[in-house]
Amino acid sequence: MMNKIIKNRFSAYLLAILCMFLWGSAFPTIKTTYKILNIGTNDYFSMIYVAGLRFFIAGLIVLILMSFFDKRNIIQLKSNFTFLLKIGLIVISFGYLFFYIGTGNTSGMKSSLLTSSSTFLVVILSHFLLNDEDFNKFKLLAIILGISGVIFSNINKEFNFSFTFLGEGFLVINSLLSSYGTIFVKKYGKNVSPFATASGQFLYGSILLIIVGYFGHEKALHFNYQAIALILYGGIISSVAFTLWYFILREYKASEISFLRLFIPFFGTALSALILGEKLNFGILIGLILVIFGIIIINKSTELNKLTTGEK
Repeated sequence: MMNKIIKNRFSAYLLAILCMFLWGSAFPTIKTTYKILNIGTNDYFSMIYVAGLRFFIAGLIVLILMSFFDKRNIIQLKSNFTFLLKIGLIVISFGYLFFYIGTGNTSGMKSSLLTSSSTFLVVILSHFLLNDEDFNKFKLLAIILGISGVIFSNINKEFNFSFTFLGEGFLVINSLLSSYGTIFVKKYGKNVSPFATASGQFLYGSILLIIVGYFGHEKALHFNYQAIALILYGGIISSVAFTLWYFILREYKASEISFLRLFIPFFGTALSALILGEKLNFGILIGLILVIFGIIIINKSTELNKLTTGEK
């Protein structure tokens, strides 16, 4: 059923944008969770611990869904343990370790720019690491438009050219890990169920975060019903978004579909304004238009390539 829906490009793109909306909603959710738990901006270990709990819950949710919709592939959690452990370490364990520490040591604009760079890295790296993905002038133009879009959306935020290893350096590493994770799943996860890929990476990757966060954080966290509800919602966001994303990634080229991830900061900004009362600026609208143009160009590039190669 899901495979039939995904094969329709329009339906696949709608589901991909839903994933971006869910990932975007994680920003105000996480900020609200930190506020309720009284986690400060430099309390990295508490953040990591909460992230570990969120992803472990996400893994359990996908496992429950898998028992209903993909029961025959549950064995893949064991038979593909090495692959799932690797993707869990790449995307969840180390990816979020570098992300949380990096964002705590740099400005909001640079965080947005550097984390968004994973989208462009996927477009570039897929050309070298995936044999069926080309890089042409259309994709270069799409990248330029995408970068411009992110810059415009952050035009009124603090920006400087300082560089620290624990700040900008860690975010660059996070972007490399994130982009490589997408390539890794596309290249080696073709025969692994998207349910197993999502559940395995969450369950195996979250354990290191929980251990590091638990033994590293100094003050006790008091989980009330609001915090528990938000962490549970965070788990639902991740479980649904990643599972759908891996279904889509199996069907479409990584460079083509990953460009949609640029919608994440826009959804995050809009929802933060709606939920947290943060300010919007006119640059966000211009940035969104530029990103949409970039996505259109990426699709035109794909269509032209299919006509040239005779691919259906």
